[in-house]
Amino acid sequence: MNKATILNDARSSNLSLYTFFHLVPSICDIEEGSNLIRDYCLQSNSPEARYHSLEFFLMNGYKKEFTKLLHENKYSINPYDQTWAQLYELLSNLETQSMTSDKVLFELESINPLSDEQSSVHVLTKLYCFYDMNRFDVIASLTEELYGRVEVLEPSILKDSLLFRLNEVQQRYHWRRNELILSRKYGYKIIKQKNISLNRKCKTHQCLGLSYLYDSYDQSMFHLHQARNIAERYNLQDQEYYISQHNIPFVSAFHHKVDGITTQEPSEQAHIALAKGDYEEARMILSSFPTLTSFQTYYLGIATQNHHLFIKSYNKFVNEDSHHFFARLPLRELNKL
Repeated sequence: MNKATILNDARSSNLSLYTFFHLVPSICDIEEGSNLIRDYCLQSNSPEARYHSLEFFLMNGYKKEFTKLLHENKYSINPYDQTWAQLYELLSNLETQSMTSDKVLFELESINPLSDEQSSVHVLTKLYCFYDMNRFDVIASLTEELYGRVEVLEPSILKDSLLFRLNEVQQRYHWRRNELILSRKYGYKIIKQKNISLNRKCKTHQCLGLSYLYDSYDQSMFHLHQARNIAERYNLQDQEYYISQHNIPFVSAFHHKVDGITTQEPSEQAHIALAKGDYEEARMILSSFPTLTSFQTYYLGIATQNHHLFIKSYNKFVNEDSHHFFARLPLRELNKL
């Protein structure tokens, strides 16, 4: 059955966007299904499509379609439409880093949601802001509030997507807190979903892969290769670069398995040099940086066997990055001294 026939049949049957969304995985693969849902969103005149399509377009990287629909809502005479546009403009600006988290939070305070659905998107955006600001002291309470709001919503694409986003936040939040059983639980829950943004699935595999850093080289590389396969197949160039140039070299160097591993990133070049025992090369590379990140401070600590650098790296990971998982790196080295 071709795409036009599927769309015509769905329209003639007056299928809701939500029903069509859950029908599609049974008749085609993820990429084709995503494009079908996009087309159905564009062809539908229902209020459901007018608002929930904003979420679908943003989640799945349909930038042109998102911008067009955002513009229609923004310049509508209907205050309800305008509020949807305000919320999704801020959420989009946050995801594309067009605005800082504190600026988005400030703008968010001036928006008064007009429905339970809008209130849920409002809380989600606030949750993202605090996560980006490493304000983990409020993440648990905001997550609980958002779960409570989403649970009472009618079944819809928006509800499914909000639950998906919550699982994403939970995976990364628990990973950074070094709560790996919980983090992996949410990660596996995400990748088992059928209607899933390929870009988000790719990122989920990366997080899962890194979560196995200390436990299993094979398990870690399995998920990173899964992520790279998705990135290569669906032309996710930014993701493919980050996996190939950052994550795979990082895990390989940590486990001292660097035969055939190369990278264009100087920081990981230093890490690979350390794995090969070439401490002088690593020191030379690291000396070229005007300031050192938590990772680079850790690498320099190995290259110089300076325990003060390990302590400094640990403090940077914990106090600046709020990343207790990676804070284990310098602690491991301190225990070897």
